[in-house]
Amino acid sequence: MRLTRSLPLCVAALLCCMVFVSAAAAAPATIPNAVLEQVYQAEIRAAARQQTAIAAARNALKQAEARITELKSAGYDVSALEQAFSSCQEALERATAENQAASDILSHHDGFDAEGTVIDNAAATATLQDAAIHLNAVVRIAQEALAEVHAAIDAFRAANPGVPFPPLPRLQALTTPVVVPWTRPD
Repeated sequence: MRLTRSLPLCVAALLCCMVFVSAAAAAPATIPNAVLEQVYQAEIRAAARQQTAIAAARNALKQAEARITELKSAGYDVSALEQAFSSCQEALERATAENQAASDILSHHDGFDAEGTVIDNAAATATLQDAAIHLNAVVRIAQEALAEVHAAIDAFRAANPGVPFPPLPRLQALTTPVVVPWTRPD
């Protein structure tokens, strides 16, 4: 069914758009301004892509809920699917809050001028590290939600052989992290 295919694509897009960084790693005393400016622009783009992907995932979840309702009306036990999709909705709310926190930090652009040029190296570094914490949280939240949805769909298929529930794509190629140069990926 078309609507159940769009959910995995939206979640895949969400994961694809994520910035995966370890903000706990110590930054060198001074990062070159050009590097900070590039990372600043990359984080702004990542936050925007996350926001778009979260909205698309919400729309796909609404469509998938219709398929779950059809299955429930046909007498299938969809309780695990309902729980997984409900948890995914809640995860999207948490992801939205984390994304908004990152966007707020970046929009205040401490250490950068309005054009994204570094005016205070230490403040710019702190801004990028703080935003990265929230962008990374979106990645973790999305990965956990996707794992739960995968498990529920797999369990439904195992319990109901022959009942169509389109497969979710594997996302290895879509989860390549963007790493801030002075950090190590988790």
